[in-house]
Amino acid sequence: MDTLDFLLALNFLARIVYDKKLKLIFEICDDDDDGCMTSEDILSMLQRVERVFAKESARVNLESAVLDNFVADKKAEHNFHFIMGMIKHQNLQKKKDLQLQTKAKESKREDDDENGKQEEEEDNLITYREFIKAIKGLKNLYRRILPPTLSFKDVLMTQKMESEFTVTDTHADDFAMFRYEINSIFKMH
Repeated sequence: MDTLDFLLALNFLARIVYDKKLKLIFEICDDDDDGCMTSEDILSMLQRVERVFAKESARVNLESAVLDNFVADKKAEHNFHFIMGMIKHQNLQKKKDLQLQTKAKESKREDDDENGKQEEEEDNLITYREFIKAIKGLKNLYRRILPPTLSFKDVLMTQKMESEFTVTDTHADDFAMFRYEINSIFKMH
């Protein structure tokens, strides 16, 4: 188990307030400690969160670390798109409010254009405040972003390795068809 994954697991299992868990996860995954993360960092954080407890919180026992991680990554991507959509919506609302508050003059327009360029560069970074506001805006996602509390023993006893199966030449075609069907099912869901 990776050190970061271990810290995330300890955080999940700690008996602290849910919002503090979210803040701690954000701070642990913020590599440069500037209080902001890029959208790629947010996706990586969500994928790590889902992968740490992929097997324990799965609805179906897949008995495959690869499939567990695949399902966890897809769930994380799904949550990521909801969060980023909410952040964009909040940023548009903020810009709209600023436009309504100020009256545009020619001299201010030039200043605003320069400030707007700086704001666009800063908009690529997401602060914890923006992140938590977006999650809380998505009420269904807020409580599902972290898995329910599990026992520490279950987490430590999980084996993150793949079972080995041998396929004889006579069953190779059947196995190839099975893989194709499984992949098509995962793409649809």
